[in-house]
Amino acid sequence: MNTRQATRPATRSGCAETSRRAPPEFSYHSLSFDGVDQYVDCGTNSSLLLGRTMTVSGWAKIDSHTGENPIIGATKTSGMDALYYLGTRVKASDKVWTFWREDEDGTDYNADSAAVAATGEWTHVVGTDDGTNIKLYINGVLTDTTAASGLTVPDTLNSAYLGRAEEGWDAANSYLEGDIDEVAVWNAALDADAVTAVYNSGAPNNLNQDNGDYTNSGDLQGWWRMGEGNDPGYYLISDASGNGNDGTTQNEPAWSNDTPQRWPQNFSYYGIEFNGVDQYVATTADDTLATKSYSFWAKATGMSNPIFTHGEASGWGIGGALIFNFAGSVPILYMKTDYWVKWDDNAAQDDDAWHHHVFYVEHDDILNSKWYVDGVLQDIYLSNVSGGSADAYTTALQIGRSGTYEFDGELDEFAVFDGELTSAQVTALYNGGKPAAIAGAEHWWRMGEGNTVDGALVTDLAATDSNALYLPGVASNYASVPDAADLDGFGDFTFEAKGVTFADWTSPATDQGLMSKYKTSTNERAWRLSLRTDGKLHLVLSFDGSGSPAYLSTTTTGMPSDGATADIMVMRTGEDIRFYVNGVKIGDDVTVVTTALKNSTEPVVIGAGYNTTTNPMTGSIQRARVWNSAVANQTTPTETPVLDMDFTLADKGTSSFTATSGQTVTVNTTSIADPAVIRQATDGVNVNSPAWTKNTPS
Repeated sequence: MNTRQATRPATRSGCAETSRRAPPEFSYHSLSFDGVDQYVDCGTNSSLLLGRTMTVSGWAKIDSHTGENPIIGATKTSGMDALYYLGTRVKASDKVWTFWREDEDGTDYNADSAAVAATGEWTHVVGTDDGTNIKLYINGVLTDTTAASGLTVPDTLNSAYLGRAEEGWDAANSYLEGDIDEVAVWNAALDADAVTAVYNSGAPNNLNQDNGDYTNSGDLQGWWRMGEGNDPGYYLISDASGNGNDGTTQNEPAWSNDTPQRWPQNFSYYGIEFNGVDQYVATTADDTLATKSYSFWAKATGMSNPIFTHGEASGWGIGGALIFNFAGSVPILYMKTDYWVKWDDNAAQDDDAWHHHVFYVEHDDILNSKWYVDGVLQDIYLSNVSGGSADAYTTALQIGRSGTYEFDGELDEFAVFDGELTSAQVTALYNGGKPAAIAGAEHWWRMGEGNTVDGALVTDLAATDSNALYLPGVASNYASVPDAADLDGFGDFTFEAKGVTFADWTSPATDQGLMSKYKTSTNERAWRLSLRTDGKLHLVLSFDGSGSPAYLSTTTTGMPSDGATADIMVMRTGEDIRFYVNGVKIGDDVTVVTTALKNSTEPVVIGAGYNTTTNPMTGSIQRARVWNSAVANQTTPTETPVLDMDFTLADKGTSSFTATSGQTVTVNTTSIADPAVIRQATDGVNVNSPAWTKNTPS
């Protein structure tokens, strides 16, 4: 999950904060709890007693069933008499959702779900008491009803907690492990139609406003939105109902951007502010000269302000550069020194206000290129077509940069489309001055939506590929797991690097380290696998820590094209070493002794050849696995690996996660512009930490 601690952070330099918040019918934060000691204390205001007729509601995403998982719990006295409890409990050895109330004489009344409470997915849970029956609803559907006409509830309140129950079903002081969001309580029993309206097909609703079948806004006593209504980063969890039942976080539960529903695409919460000195967003997208349309929002000041480029040359760069106020006055689309077009001056370049821009770039006839400002087509001022055609791009798209110059201002909602947009499409994107939902884009960087704010990445929401570990080919940028007895010292083995992408498969400039457990200086060699500069796979083994016999595939990988993705596997079975690409054996068997490998104390490293620094990998890898046996099926192994590092399952930008096989994976980096990181291929990378801002077009 994407999280950060719920404590007030230091003010971030350059980050423009505003009082804007998300619309009340939408959730864009939740709160994450560790299941050990974290919770929210909502106080003891008598309005939280709720009485005999009442409703409790909340969204929860449970990480595990190690213990009970209370969404909300209230008691009469310390450790006694559950006024109400909404969460999970044990039933027939399973963990189910339950709504539970306890009589003053200790009699329990509870309604339970028939199905086991799911982990890893958001669930909406509602409990109601209408004075006669207790009911439980899951995702808007009634799942259980229990007669409770004899229930007498206590008339005093000792505690009301979110994420904790002082009196749980199975044990006192139970804590939730997972996320919760949009918890609410009413002093009336919502009927089935109202519960369905609150569930709202999986999208949190505005509970302060009657709408359709929901007519209970006047009965709302507490509504904790887990971030909405207060700046995430503070310890306070505001009560959005207006009844003053604000909660305070205890033991620092973490803010999370994982919510029941992601951001609506017609509302922008974040942009990125650049300092005009050295900050920009690097991408691997849009690296080939082609006819494209570029849509973005900009708030800019200053002269000679670059919006994007596709070149790295000195000065203004070459190839596909767009620059505001070029030479102090007009915008220029600069394809090469003698092939460019300028438009008439427009205050939108530098008036320090948000404007929407669309640039259509027709590279083979630059005079057909177009510029729209706030939906209005602008006139061409000057051009130079003596060069005849555009130069090929030398880099992928870089946002906020051109050559050695950087953008000064703020950018938001940057999208790339294939071909030319119609004037109607441009008008729809402008949307009267409010960012609109984008469909059909090849790439869409929302500058905050879709990824954790304060992170190093700018998520491409149009991307459809899987996450992978991206490696820059710089020493000390790699992923690792600590040494363990089952990761070496074996006889037969299988090593797999799955979903590997190299820009050059046939003749890389240096050897490319795929995976290793190997250090030379202390004779802690065990094994290492790499791609050599001649395109062959290279396996080095050590049986005593000092020797290092090498085994080379007898053919190259046979990859059809550079930039392609492949699964690489090598195994020892008896006296043979065998190499595989995409499940198919390449070359001949290579003879090897059967001696067990050295028990090295080194970690397993992904992305370096040895010593964690030598032969660093330039490329990406989706998964790395190790077996202490030779697998029978090289395409879809069924044996359980001793190591399974699946980067496709890890959160983007995380520095640590738990491998499928249980080990802790660490992503090791250095202070460079593009360090090792888990992301999708076209996610942008923030270079030199431009600042997130809440000052946006809407």
